[in-house]
Amino acid sequence: MTQKPQAHGRRRFVLLVLLFAAPVLGAYALYFWAPEDWRPHGRTNRGQLVNPARPVEALALHGVDGRSLASVPIRDRWTLLLVGPSSCDDACLRLLYDTRQVRTALGKDMPRVRRLYVATDRMELEALQALQAREHPDLVLAVAEGAEVYALERQFSIDGRSPLRNAGDVYLLDPHGNWLMYYTPEDPPQDLLKDLKKLLRLSNIG
Repeated sequence: MTQKPQAHGRRRFVLLVLLFAAPVLGAYALYFWAPEDWRPHGRTNRGQLVNPARPVEALALHGVDGRSLASVPIRDRWTLLLVGPSSCDDACLRLLYDTRQVRTALGKDMPRVRRLYVATDRMELEALQALQAREHPDLVLAVAEGAEVYALERQFSIDGRSPLRNAGDVYLLDPHGNWLMYYTPEDPPQDLLKDLKKLLRLSNIG
């Protein structure tokens, strides 16, 4: 019995889709999960890789009005998480500027990435809000208080670094709430931009 032409056509279509999708899926898998010695020579992520990626527990944070945030925005989009005091010094201003420029440089993919700044106190929150309104309207601003600060410290401590000791670090989370990479103040913002472009190109999520 000969195979029906329609079924044969569907099979060819599926094979073509797999043929073109396999390299992208393979690259994405290699980027995150393959052992270091399996990865293609010369392939390097620019940021510091969190291996394995860490699922971030629900963050109990507050809005600037003091009310508890029912839904903390660390899912559905790629997130650049910044943690620091409400008093934004020169290093903090540079961090906000650099991450804003990185997000802007993504062009059409800019809406896929959010910036979230978590202040660890309320001492100068009004000044931080004014800065947000004046120069960073895309920045999501939240406050961690009491035990929430130590929950952040526990979840994002790695390699001797932590949010309270290294306020200038940038934590990259995927749309599922997994912590994938981090960037120190010594890492140029171009490194973050290159990693983001690669991830957004390889992924349809977020």
